Amino acid sequence: MFRIAFILMLLPATCFSQNLIGKTKDVVMKELQDQILSDKSLTKKLSDKDSLIILTQYAGTSRYTDFYYGFDRSGKCRQEKIISGCESCFNNHLDKILEQKMFEWKKINGNQYVSKFSDYLLVEIQTEKNNYSINILRTDWTQELYNMIIGN
Repeated sequence: MFRIAFILMLLPATCFSQNLIGKTKDVVMKELQDQILSDKSLTKKLSDKDSLIILTQYAGTSRYTDFYYGFDRSGKCRQEKIISGCESCFNNHLDKILEQKMFEWKKINGNQYVSKFSDYLLVEIQTEKNNYSINILRTDWTQELYNMIIGN
């Protein structure tokens, strides 16, 4: 019973990482709305602006973390950006992303990771004073470019 409860606790958290890239705007919106309804631990606000969905989480009255989902002209999610003013929150989100073994993340330098070739994902990390961001991008790389990126 404990294992099932533990797995169910993790499900809402997995919504906030590269799992939404490649999905349509309607599907992303629905999954985020479902996540908001199922997780009442933080106050959340969802905004829809043309080719962007923004989910803001609040801790008390201050902003906690922003999640931006960017869509291409065909309506598919091509980018997820997570911005937080909280270093431990940033590290937690980054750990959740990199823990997803199915993407076979490879660190290519101090602030970038790439998925295995077939997933076409790039993670870029930026850290500045009290501003931490993770940008997950769907790429269009070729096998040759990918091999150059990973040093093959």
